[in-house]
Order: sequence, then C-alpha cells, then structure tokens
Amino acid sequence: MNTRRISPVFALFLIGSVLIVTNCGLVVLSNGPIILSSSPSMTHFSNWEDFKSSFVNVTQPTNVTSVVTGVTYVHKEPDQTIIVEVQESLNVSGVVSQRILSFSANFPGALQTRRTPALLRQWVVDELSVENETVTENQSLSIQSINKVSIWGRFAFGIPGMIEGLLGYVWLILSIAILAMVLATYMKPVRRQSLAPWIVGFSLLTFLAGGGFIVGALLCIVIGAAGFAWTKRFRETFFGTMIDVARLNAKAIRAIAEDERKIRQAVNTVIVVAVLSSIGVGLYAYNVSLVHTQDAISNLRSIYNMLVQGSLFSGMEVFFGALSSVTVAILKWLGLSAIVYLIGVKLLRFEFKFSSMAAVLAFVYVPEAIQALTPAIFFNEPFLSQGLDIGIMSIPVTWPILLFFISRLWAFALLVVALATVMEISNLRALGVGLLVGTIYGLAEYVFVYPQVEIPGLRIEFANSAEMILMAAAILFLIAILLGAFKKES
Repeated sequence: MNTRRISPVFALFLIGSVLIVTNCGLVVLSNGPIILSSSPSMTHFSNWEDFKSSFVNVTQPTNVTSVVTGVTYVHKEPDQTIIVEVQESLNVSGVVSQRILSFSANFPGALQTRRTPALLRQWVVDELSVENETVTENQSLSIQSINKVSIWGRFAFGIPGMIEGLLGYVWLILSIAILAMVLATYMKPVRRQSLAPWIVGFSLLTFLAGGGFIVGALLCIVIGAAGFAWTKRFRETFFGTMIDVARLNAKAIRAIAEDERKIRQAVNTVIVVAVLSSIGVGLYAYNVSLVHTQDAISNLRSIYNMLVQGSLFSGMEVFFGALSSVTVAILKWLGLSAIVYLIGVKLLRFEFKFSSMAAVLAFVYVPEAIQALTPAIFFNEPFLSQGLDIGIMSIPVTWPILLFFISRLWAFALLVVALATVMEISNLRALGVGLLVGTIYGLAEYVFVYPQVEIPGLRIEFANSAEMILMAAAILFLIAILLGAFKKES
C-alpha cells in the first residue's frame, strides 16, 4: 500500500489551519470577539434586552444568590451613546465573587428621555428594576476604579463590528477554505505553488477575526509563503531561513555568510521586520495616545472599546510610520555592518567580506518582529503606558517595554553567535566583541542620532542621559576587554 509520510512542516501547517477554523467557529458561537480578560469578571453587551435579561428576573439555581450592589451610567449630549454598568455580588454555595455587566451602545429609549437628566435617571431605575439609591451618574465607572486597585488586562481575538452576524459565517467559510487548501497541498503536491498565495492571502485576512488565536494565521502565513519555493527544503526558504537563524543556528548563519546571493534576502528581511515591528508599536502608541488626549466621555468610551470590547483603533500615521521605518531600519543595518567591519577587519585584523557580514547581520534584527504582537495585549492604567511604581523608583515593566527588552536581548545573542561563526572565534571572545560593537552602536544612536532626529519606534531614554550613557559605555568597554575582545589569536 502506498502511504505518504506527514512531514513536521505539514503537521504545523495543518495545526495552523485547524486553529483558524476553531477561532472562527467560536466567533460565530459568541457572535463577537473572543476576549480573554483577567479579574474582575466583566461581560459586555451591545443589545439592551440581552443586558437586562442577564441579571433581571433570571431564575437562579438554588445554590446561587445575586445582589445588585450598584448601577452607574454616563451619557453626554448630543452623543447618542450611553454606557451603563451593573456591579453584582454573586454568592455560589457560600463563595462570594464580584462581576460587572456593562452596556455600551446607542440609547435605546426615547429622545426626550435621553436629553432630560432626571428622566434619564428614572428610566435607568425603571428599566433595570433596581432601587433608586443604587443608581448614580458617574464619569468614573468601575473600569477606572479598577485601574487604581489591580492589574487588569485583556487579549482579544477578533475586531468588533467586523465579525458579528452573517460576517461571522463568512469568516467561518473562509477558514474552512484555508483548511481545504492546506489538505490539498498534501493530497496533490503539484498544486502547492498555485495554492500558496491563496492560503497566505486568506490567512492574512483572518487576523480581523482573530487569526486562529494569532498562532494559527502566523503558521499558515509562514509555511504558505514557503510554498512559493516549495521545491526547496523549508529551512532554505525566506521564512525558513529567518526562523533557523532566530534559533541561534550557527550552521544556518555560516551558510548565509558563504552565499553571496543572500544579500538580497538580507535586504528583504530588514524590510519585513521593520514593517511588522513598526505597525505593532505604532498601533499600541496610537491607542494609548487616544486614551490620554480626549475629553472624559470619549476617553472612557475608548477605554471601554479597547479593554472590554477588544477594539483596536488606527490612523494613517501608523502606516506612514511603518513606511518611514523601512528607511531607518536599512540605515541602522548598514551602520551596524560598518561598525562590525571596521572593528573586525581594521582594528582586530580579521578577514571577512563586508557583504558577507552584512548579510548575516540583517538577521540580527529578526527578533524585533515580535513587536508586531504589541497591540495584542492591553493593560489598564497605570500599566497602559507607565512603569511599575515600587515606591523608591519606577521601573519599565509595561507590555511593550517587555517585548522591547526580549527582542533586544535575543538580537544581542544572535549578534554574538554571528560574530563567533563568521570570525571563527570562541563564544566568550565573541561576547566581548559583541559588547564592543553594541556599545559603539548604542553611542551612535543615543548620543548622536536620537538627539538630532525624531526617529519613529520604541526606545529607552535615561534621566541625565549623557552621564548615564557614558558611564554605561565605559563599564561595557572594560567588560569587553576582560572578555578578550582585543586578544590576539595564537
């Protein structure tokens, strides 16, 4: 019997497509985005009747009792939107917990009621059948009080307004089509190259519906893109090479250095990474600034849309920033390559071609691609845009800064492996050379470039920057010397 072996690459391809189908199926069942949110329990409604029926006159199990502890609402004319929250205390078999039910949509009552504050308050009391003293009009709803007492974040799969109703079924059909095409690449290998563009294109679209919990779409895009050159082994394709180098694979790095044709792939790598990281950081910054630059009502609505409903706002400046970041990234790459060449060839007397080292160093920037995930998670204030205040100092532990540090440490590890591989030196000495290179590169950025040019992207700034940067540079130079950066090989 003729059996076909399932390769690990195809298994990941299949897993990715199944995740997309599962994601879209859950979107259809929930009729909205899939939101993973930390405490407290908050359920959002955009339909008034569903909102009321969720806690009013609902038959509870005998072991469950609920008490409405407060109702708050906010509305400002001439805006039609009203935001209403119900804080509810649940007692389940003696275990007490709190939950919040929220409604944010156009006012469902009469126009005159909406425009008259006294009538609006009475309408909320009557509609929700609650005691008059429990209802307050307050521009600081629970979502803002949460900011002061706890860390609260959300991870959203799907964009509100683009996945509800019939649109959800469209995404489900699209996801099934992706799965069918993935299976076809296995059953009929000759169709791989023709199906690959469709798989990549459809997978990109599914990010609007959650992208198979992001992981699924990424798998299908990366492996599908490799389908353009499926006659090669996966690790020899564009994304395959990026992944192989990101794994600190010295063999893959050596192959790049020895193949002069890789310089074109190096340029493409820098461009792709720059666009991905810039869009991720740009979207996060845009949404954070939106929260801080509006009036109280718009501010509150933006926070609701982001943290409760999973919305993500965008503007043309995000995408213009991504385009400008390409030029900046190429200049940074060429600058790093020049520094390594001057130190390695002119100062330390190693022998290697500038083009070979430049091709390798382009892949040092690959870890920055994880910054594309920056807008996937949002935290409440003070974690939305500030650091953690521990009393004696404030430390940068926000989500985007965490990704920034991870990507930079990962990139430095790649730099050390690249230097050790191309220069054929020990990892310890490569660490010293890497510190030397990184220090000069950092001085060029923070002392000469950043003060003169407003470069888009995320960076760390220091108080008393000149003194701190020079002190740090001196320490790193000393460590580089101790690690043998200037040692002559025997």
